[in-house]
Formats: sequence, structure tokens, C-alpha cells
Amino acid sequence: NASATLWDFGDEFVEPADGYGCMQVHNFEAKQTLFAINQWKGGPSADIGIGNSSSDGRTRDWTFTSNASQYEVKRLRVLVRAK
Repeated sequence: NASATLWDFGDEFVEPADGYGCMQVHNFEAKQTLFAINQWKGGPSADIGIGNSSSDGRTRDWTFTSNASQYEVKRLRVLVRAK
């Protein structure tokens, strides 16, 4: 089960007044974040991560880590194969 005290794979949608914005892909059964891009408008202080975050013990999905400036190159490519 998801944690009620951590930012993790079980977060629920809410309407933020300022539009925080996130895209997260999880392996729900393994309780694992595959990748996350949060706080889209944050620029260099956005939250970016691959796998579970262990940065402060409070977040597993990189929420509020403000770590985008640690990545020299940031590129996400999404490839879709049509059936």
C-alpha cells in the first residue's frame, strides 16, 4: 500500500491553486517510481528523478526535491509504436 505520510506512488490528484504540475510513471505493485518530472514551472528548481528518491526520507516520487539544476542535460523522449 501507499504511504499516508510520504510523497510516493499513491499520491492523489488535487486542484492546486498555483498549478504545480507533474508527470510520474510508477510500478504500483513494486511500490516504485520509474521516473518523475514535477513542478514543471520551476525551471532549474523543478523536481526530476529516475527510480525512488531517497533524498530526504519524505519523498519517493521526487516531489519537492528541486533538483533539476543537478542535471546538465534534460531530455525526455517518448516513443509510441502504433499497432
